[in-house]
Amino acid sequence: MSLPAWCPQYSSVKKSPVTGEEVFCVCKRTDSGELMVGCDGCDDWFHFSCLKIPEKFKELVFSFYCPYCQAGITGPSPQVTDGRVEVRRTIWKRKCRLHGCFHACKDESKYCSEEHGQEYMKQAVSRLKVAGMGRDEQERLIKQILSSSGQSAYEFQRYGESPFANEEAIRKENPTFYDKVVSDDQRLQELKSKQSELQEKTLPGVNKKLDSLKIYLQWVENVNHSLFSSENHHEVSNDNRQRNKSANRKQKRSICGYTSHWEATPCSEDEFTTQYNDESTTIQGVCTKLRCNKHADWSSILLEQYNDQLRSLQSHQDRLELLIKARKDQLMVQFHEQLLRNKN
Repeated sequence: MSLPAWCPQYSSVKKSPVTGEEVFCVCKRTDSGELMVGCDGCDDWFHFSCLKIPEKFKELVFSFYCPYCQAGITGPSPQVTDGRVEVRRTIWKRKCRLHGCFHACKDESKYCSEEHGQEYMKQAVSRLKVAGMGRDEQERLIKQILSSSGQSAYEFQRYGESPFANEEAIRKENPTFYDKVVSDDQRLQELKSKQSELQEKTLPGVNKKLDSLKIYLQWVENVNHSLFSSENHHEVSNDNRQRNKSANRKQKRSICGYTSHWEATPCSEDEFTTQYNDESTTIQGVCTKLRCNKHADWSSILLEQYNDQLRSLQSHQDRLELLIKARKDQLMVQFHEQLLRNKN
């Protein structure tokens, strides 16, 4: 398979030669918060806009393979099963049937929610026209059709339920062959390995950094309170007395607080405030400028960055769970097909 006409040739560049920051996607740009999707083949991240995918489809991605993985340029070698080469392609979840809704269908349903299912049926009924029948007669006819199957709503909803829910019972049919086809499957093991790494290392690592950042920011807030609380209180009182003189109002004094080592506080709050003086610009690696353009909004940017990363990782985790389930179902089918062949 060749690359699409819009896709540039593959580049192995992982970091910007100018800033040294990590770059992603076919465009080789740094992460700016734009919506991206992770590739299940090469683990790189790609912008929806660069892939020509409308953002409204973001919840419908089930399994994504980038153009380079689909072309066989990147990613693991394709797996061969019974002489057939596994084709890498992006798989989409089923879209809710309600017009204008781009949410994925719930399990064993054609709709994203019960409300949208009801709305779809209302719209379908409103479009129904039976010659010689009024609206009330048509509604009665539909109810008769729905009840004619003689099944309960629970039985009706169970159509499409996975036949492979009880894996242990299925394995007992032929444990050795089951392990060969299902448990030892390379692709399934790769997916489970990614899931374990995500749950045991990546997610805890990001959460730990976020917790450390919050602790450090609280330390900076406490330091600012110790240094300037009396001054800021005095200025606020003056502002209240001169409410109409907004031009004379002063911004509350506070140090910048930026440091590249925010994973740990440099010292106690009391020790830091003792060392502080108006002439210094840094103390123990912490920026103490009162109006710092260089590090403007650094804390907000970092917090948003890690929160975005957590959201992306959670989305990746959800996708891995779906991929593992889909792969298991696929292998179960192969297992049963082979059992039938052996019996025949």
